[in-house]
Amino acid sequence: MGEKQVVVVGAGCAGLSATYTLKKAGVDVVALEASDRPGGRCWNMKRDGFLLPIGAGFTEMQWATTQKFVRELGLWNQAHELSTVRVAFWRDGRNYFLLKGTPLEMLKNIPEMLRFRGWPLKAYPQAVKLGLALRKYLRRINPVTEDLDPLLELGNVSSAQFALTRGGPEILDYLIAPFLGTMVLARPEEVTISHLIALAFFMSGVCVMEDGLGSINEGLYEKVKENVRLSTPVTEVVIEGKQVKGVETGEGFIEADQVICATDAVLARQLIPDLPDTMRKPLETCEYSSTYSYIFALEKKITPEKFLATIIPGSERSILTAIIETAGGAMKTAPEGAGLMYCFTAGWYDEELGQLSDDERRRRVIGEVRKFWPEFPAEPYFTECIRWDRAINLESPGQFPAIHDFLKNHTRDVKGLYLAGEYLFLIACTEGAYATGEKAANMVMEDL
Repeated sequence: MGEKQVVVVGAGCAGLSATYTLKKAGVDVVALEASDRPGGRCWNMKRDGFLLPIGAGFTEMQWATTQKFVRELGLWNQAHELSTVRVAFWRDGRNYFLLKGTPLEMLKNIPEMLRFRGWPLKAYPQAVKLGLALRKYLRRINPVTEDLDPLLELGNVSSAQFALTRGGPEILDYLIAPFLGTMVLARPEEVTISHLIALAFFMSGVCVMEDGLGSINEGLYEKVKENVRLSTPVTEVVIEGKQVKGVETGEGFIEADQVICATDAVLARQLIPDLPDTMRKPLETCEYSSTYSYIFALEKKITPEKFLATIIPGSERSILTAIIETAGGAMKTAPEGAGLMYCFTAGWYDEELGQLSDDERRRRVIGEVRKFWPEFPAEPYFTECIRWDRAINLESPGQFPAIHDFLKNHTRDVKGLYLAGEYLFLIACTEGAYATGEKAANMVMEDL
């Protein structure tokens, strides 16, 4: 199929997807990963009897590429849809719970629903008004082709602008802001409404893997580990005359006619300095949320049964965007009766939190969690903290139209260069990385 190896830069979700697809087709491929482990922003850590999924925690099983990989890797029996979830809406100094479940569960939960005061009264008519406005665009999306082109006209409109003009300030504060804070770790003004509408269109239910989403990457890596070189950072993807020549590494130059750059958009721009404007400018529209991701192991679970997340309104001015519980459900993350809570700091507090020592920052976060959950212990069983400078692609206003034009007209502007990553997908998710990695691999095979 060719005399030279295909080089994949990165062994995260997109890179593993591309490498797996190429190897399965018999293509000579090598993936170069800067880190000493595969997985990128999605892997698993183990400590003291706990399984700690790092990075992405949830998926949805309607995603075609994810579903295919799960089946091919023999992991289908480990995938579980969360048919019943309970969330807490924070308002006026307390949590109000809502449960989404089966009709019988909902019926049994009517008393709790009647006590719900998680939204101010003004939010309800605003929610109806906003829902009708969103429905107008949702109906334009073909459910068969799943073509998202009808959302292009909203690609420069922020979620904040749309929610304020089509709904109102209360629904922005109590629904849109906390939803995006939980899903993207971002503020509504930082995310295009196209992203949110696409999320609503595709959302059919939360799905988890028993051993975390990192188990998919572990399965992919097991299939291609002989083709992956860890601790091998690429310093440059070399282009001459709009044609790929290979990659520079600390160990020397590797000649290649086909290179898949499967990194985030910021790193891709750094590694490929000679990108033509038709490829560079779309990548410059890609921005990312940042966070300190705190994982707290608790000897005793403090959240109610089926609990998923605490919804924090934007007006709370919390240093946290989300508090999520992963223990006690289908995921085998914690010993029986123990808790495992994930708390994500808001990137707009980076400067303030970055000036604190590690212990001071940890204490600050624990204090904030205890405001929402007084039962939270002053000293958890253990704490892990992962710093993400680029956590999730925001899909900022302007990115969708720019990336759409790139995908439609300019993917082959440099011969032998292919891009892959969740930033090429309207929804920031692992499926976006898997799907674009597979697509890049298929383009390589078309060109060989």
